[in-house]
Amino acid sequence: MLTRITRIECCAFLKSLIEAKVPSTHWDDAIAKCSEIMDARASMPPAPPAPSSAAPSPAAGGVSGGGAATLTIVSMEDQGNRVRIEATGYNGGKYFTAWDKNAGAARTLNVGDTFDCTVVEKFNPRSKYPHLNLENIKVQLESLADVSVGERKVSDVDIPF
Repeated sequence: MLTRITRIECCAFLKSLIEAKVPSTHWDDAIAKCSEIMDARASMPPAPPAPSSAAPSPAAGGVSGGGAATLTIVSMEDQGNRVRIEATGYNGGKYFTAWDKNAGAARTLNVGDTFDCTVVEKFNPRSKYPHLNLENIKVQLESLADVSVGERKVSDVDIPF
């Protein structure tokens, strides 16, 4: 049974001996056995990593993943120099940030609008999930169908391009 104890379990075992106030005369045998187990564990080759189904995480400071996406806005917060968007339509996450000129483009959108963009995944040192930034935001024409220009809807106006 002792051969199945992991390093952490072995350390916890020793700590439990101390907390249980087991006389130190019995520690030598327990420490020797735990040391033997830890040495055996330390010399074992590491198990091969399990294949991950998650997207590869970006290298430190680098950019990875992302690409063209069509998103639909669920909620939006204007935070001054950036716009925080919750959207559906991207498998890598649902929270996005638009900066600078992209924030200006995002401010023209409303909840429920669908838009095309480029998602850029950037390394996040504080989480296992990358930062998802939006670039090249383009409103889809279906989203403009209900916008009015004067008394006429945009969908009724002949756009010369």
